[in-house]
Amino acid sequence: MHVGHFATGLIGKRVDPKLSVGTMILASMLSDVLWCVFMLAGVEEVQITNGRGAGNYFHPINIALSHSLAMLVVWGAIFAGVHKEKACTFEPNGKPCDHCAMCSSRGF
Repeated sequence: MHVGHFATGLIGKRVDPKLSVGTMILASMLSDVLWCVFMLAGVEEVQITNGRGAGNYFHPINIALSHSLAMLVVWGAIFAGVHKEKACTFEPNGKPCDHCAMCSSRGF
């Protein structure tokens, strides 16, 4: 079920190599992560059924807050706004540093 999510995250890494693989995977699985949070909080509702096969035990009753197209655009915009590019504060002589993980993960 999640193969498509992982594939989208890995393809996104090829499109923008500056971002980490973890960020791309989280962005592609954001709807399912939000669904779990909302379900545990009681905001969204699923029904657990028996005998429908592997992976088909959850029957969605109300998952519009995490899986509707309009809300995915909103959640994606919030995720992009939170994960904006940050500059390293330890740049000696105007050169990118080589001692912090943030600069080395961006290819400096």
